[in-house]
Amino acid sequence: MTKSCSAIGCTKRQGGQPRHGTVLSFHKFPHEDPKLLRKWMAAVRRRGDHGRPWKPSLTAMLCSDHFSEDDFRPSHKRRVLREGTIPSWFVFPGKSGQAERRSPLKRAGASLSSPKAKRVRRVLLRNTDMSGLSGPSESQQQQAASEEVPEEVQLLTVSEEPVQFTVVEELPQPTVSEEVEQSTASKEPQQPTVQELQPTLLDHSYSSSAAERHIHSPMKKMVAKVRQLNYEKKKLRQKLKRRDRRLKCLKSTLDALKESQVMDANLLDSIRARFENPIVSELFANEVVNGGRKKRGGRRYSEEIKKLCLTLHYYSPRAYKFLAKNFSLPGVTSLQEWTRSVGCEVGVLDEVLQTLASQVASKKIDPNCCLMVDEMAIRKAKVYSQPKDKFVGHVDLGAGDVEDSRLATNAMVFMAVGLKGVWRHPVAYFLTDHLTGETQAELTKTVLRALNSAGLKARTLVADGLQANMTMFAHLGVQNMQPGQLQLPIRNNFFLHPATGEKVHILLDVVHMLKLLRNLFGEQKMLLLDGEEISWKYVQALYALQQREGIRAANKLSRLHIEYKKNKMKVKLAAQLFSSSVGNALLYMAESGHHQFVGAEATARFILMIDQAFDYLNGSSIYGKGFKAPVTANNLPLRRQFLAEFSSTLFRLQTASGEPVLKTRRSTPVLGLCLAAQSVLDVSEALLEQEGFAYVLPYKMSQDHVELLFSRIRRMGGFNNNPNAVQLQHALRRLALHNFISPSATGNSTAPADEDNGNDDEVGLLQIRRPQRQRSALGAGDPMPAVVQHVLMTPGNRSAFVDDSVGYIAGYVCRKLIEGSVVKCGECIGALLSNEEDPPSREVMRLVEIRDNGGLLVPSASTYAIIASSERHLTALRRCGEMGQENLSLRIQCSVLAQFMTERSHELFPGVQEHMFEPRAGGCHAVSLLKQVVARYLRVRLHAYGHYITLSGMASAHVRHHLHKQVLFARQ
Repeated sequence: MTKSCSAIGCTKRQGGQPRHGTVLSFHKFPHEDPKLLRKWMAAVRRRGDHGRPWKPSLTAMLCSDHFSEDDFRPSHKRRVLREGTIPSWFVFPGKSGQAERRSPLKRAGASLSSPKAKRVRRVLLRNTDMSGLSGPSESQQQQAASEEVPEEVQLLTVSEEPVQFTVVEELPQPTVSEEVEQSTASKEPQQPTVQELQPTLLDHSYSSSAAERHIHSPMKKMVAKVRQLNYEKKKLRQKLKRRDRRLKCLKSTLDALKESQVMDANLLDSIRARFENPIVSELFANEVVNGGRKKRGGRRYSEEIKKLCLTLHYYSPRAYKFLAKNFSLPGVTSLQEWTRSVGCEVGVLDEVLQTLASQVASKKIDPNCCLMVDEMAIRKAKVYSQPKDKFVGHVDLGAGDVEDSRLATNAMVFMAVGLKGVWRHPVAYFLTDHLTGETQAELTKTVLRALNSAGLKARTLVADGLQANMTMFAHLGVQNMQPGQLQLPIRNNFFLHPATGEKVHILLDVVHMLKLLRNLFGEQKMLLLDGEEISWKYVQALYALQQREGIRAANKLSRLHIEYKKNKMKVKLAAQLFSSSVGNALLYMAESGHHQFVGAEATARFILMIDQAFDYLNGSSIYGKGFKAPVTANNLPLRRQFLAEFSSTLFRLQTASGEPVLKTRRSTPVLGLCLAAQSVLDVSEALLEQEGFAYVLPYKMSQDHVELLFSRIRRMGGFNNNPNAVQLQHALRRLALHNFISPSATGNSTAPADEDNGNDDEVGLLQIRRPQRQRSALGAGDPMPAVVQHVLMTPGNRSAFVDDSVGYIAGYVCRKLIEGSVVKCGECIGALLSNEEDPPSREVMRLVEIRDNGGLLVPSASTYAIIASSERHLTALRRCGEMGQENLSLRIQCSVLAQFMTERSHELFPGVQEHMFEPRAGGCHAVSLLKQVVARYLRVRLHAYGHYITLSGMASAHVRHHLHKQVLFARQ
């Protein structure tokens, strides 16, 4: 730390030049001696913020320039002050900004005949002549206030002859009460002579006259305040000058760059070096490159700008649009194109595995990982995907053309977590609806083979305690998983890898198992362990005691919340029940002899044992101590011994009727905790001995990583806590790209403190790149199936409701095409709307006339005819059951285009046909306009059709499920 002086106006720092050529030294304030410290503070004369007294910190120092040479001990190698030394050399700023010297040395020949001294003398003599020592009157106070008075008047004289005087240290001024008492002590004050007044003024400042005390009390405060304001004003002016100087320099630099049109790399680097924040530096460089008019070749953005833009648009699209107006940032369409650079189709995420394979090959990450599987609830909905041009949301296991009419209710996500380093990424996901254990086993084998192809070694498979997962383990090859067949030590806690034949240990998530054990404890109300009772009543009594009496030991349970539901008492979080605070509180109350906690020792020991085992199986920091320390070769034998005792205790656990818990329907928590303890030890031993790991963190084998991923996905949807299939895919795309998105603080799990959520390796994997445009293509035959063609050729009765609705939507389509600048040609815009040559029929504009208040657009007859033909094609596809085809919108566009361009071309856009059918590069105006009208109309209708199918499938669902969003927004 660089040493600096705390005196006013002193800028001496370590390494500076001293006053007399000696070595410059720094000396701390004497905090060990309060009396001496107060004297030092009085000598320094500093003031704190808002007029409060200044107090030096423990590291505050004064340099040796503020002491005389006699203040130092001569017999020391380093400069040491004598005991009781007080600093005496200071320079304080005067009223006009000049320095005022305060020195203990004598000065001779000083004269009080200066103009400032004369003004002070006139004020004193006038006050003294009129009122003596009793104090000035009100008029005299006003006149004295108008005179200019110096900051401090330490020496006063009424003689104009030069005299010799000595500057003495400033002593405390008398208080207001003392001044009043002194001024009223004598009713008939005597007029002092010059000879009587001069020695008094030259002797001590506290013996000065009432006029001098008057000047030192209110005037001194006012002058000090004015001086302080002037000092702050001066600092603000200097700050503004420095800012204007920087802006002027920056503006001239930018003007030079614009005039030369050549960016000098050295000049740009020197400017960017002035910005401390790297994001601000990137924004400046982006403005230099992309500022001004758009270039013919387009703008180019760096990776940091792309990441920043994706993050800003994620948090607030409206704020991003506002910033895009003032900075040269990419448009929203560009952001969407960047996110589409990652496929993230249902199934194995090939792009993620390819990137991981390259990192393993370059030895950037360790190949040993843990595979986790969990399901996330999604919205059961049929949604139209515009990029794919088809409906999605059905059950999809990544098998390509295999279709399932059922709508998906869950997304099964597989995630790989590195056992060394900080990386975790989803590697596959499937849209499911109550999968069987056998199907889950086949999907798991597919993912394991894909990981092996990428060079990753899956050491464990982590899941929760669902019965389907237990069945999945059995189909994967785990033997003797029945509770009655288990024996200690557990040896059947693995299956063979389908590609390599190596062991893959199974592990049930510890936190889920604790929740199941909590439910077992709350349901049974009493458990037996070697004849001792582990009773729920003690937990209930402890909670009631904390609510009623607030005993200090029970206050440790401030986070323990118990709710009553269907006559069952449940604790919200398992970690709050099986915690050391609860166990220690119960043990304390039992040892204190409280009548409600007699016999609670067994319950307290059981809770403490569960808490210690949880710390063993959930260590997340390499700096953990005790039970939370990572697994190493030194503590592995002790952990194996403790966890063996822990498993044996769980095996001996019985219900109140004496039946072993392993033989009941609630055997999953006992089985899962024993499997977790054995698998963590086996995997840790293999990594320490075979892979050369220095330590192993058991938290890497926790399912919290999947929960954090689900939290991020739900956070992207705002109030939509259950995304649909399209939103889920979009969220996975954004999380796979580099960005700064962090998980929600209110999720099921939180990241450990030593993990950085802003790390690129943590939240992103793939680089942003320009997507390859793949144009959809139809087959060589007719774009419409024969059955649909037959329905289109069959004449049918037109519904007046459909005609009115189509006419109303046609006006909306025209507005969107014009406002979105999709159609830029003036004559084409005129052809879209109603005109004298192409007016619409009144029969189809009835709804528009009813709803119009002056803001609706009326389409032309040609626009209405195109949209009405699109509606007929859509109805025919729906009746024939062909809505599940791919390229749905493209098929309708091609069919409508063929119909109007061959048979009814003379009916389209009368009056401007020469313009519409004029040959040009890329096609005529009529073809382009027809495609845009059909595409925009189908966007509206296909989204509405998917919503209609979703609601019709929920007719038999519960009212709360049907009105989920209404209930959510209504806070019910």
